[in-house]
Amino acid sequence: MTSKIVPNGGKPQIVTLDVDLSKSDVGDIAAAVAGCNTPHAAKVAPSARLVLLASAVSAKDTEKVQKALAHVKGVNAKHSEASKGQILIHVEKGAKLAEIREAIEKAGLVLK
Repeated sequence: MTSKIVPNGGKPQIVTLDVDLSKSDVGDIAAAVAGCNTPHAAKVAPSARLVLLASAVSAKDTEKVQKALAHVKGVNAKHSEASKGQILIHVEKGAKLAEIREAIEKAGLVLK
C-alpha cells in the first residue's frame, strides 16, 4: 500500500483501517506508520494510536489506562489516555490487539 501524505502543519491525520488479525496486527500498522516519510517528521515523528470505544470512561481514567498498559508489549503507556467514551492507545511495533484488550478489561474498564 502506498499513499501520499499531504502537508497539514503537523496536525494529526486520522485514518481508519480494517485489519485481518489472522495476517497482521496493530503493531505491524504502527511500524509502517512510524516508517513513513512525512513532511513534518523532523518536528513530529509519525506514530499510530489505536482508539478503543469504552463505556463510562472519561479523562479521569487516564492513570488507570496507563497502569493497565504499562507492561503490554508494543504500547507506550505514558502516551496513552482516556477521554469521553474512548481509550487512545499509543501503539508501536509488536503491539497485539488481543493483549491490549485483555489488559484494559483486566483493569475493570468495559470495552464496547
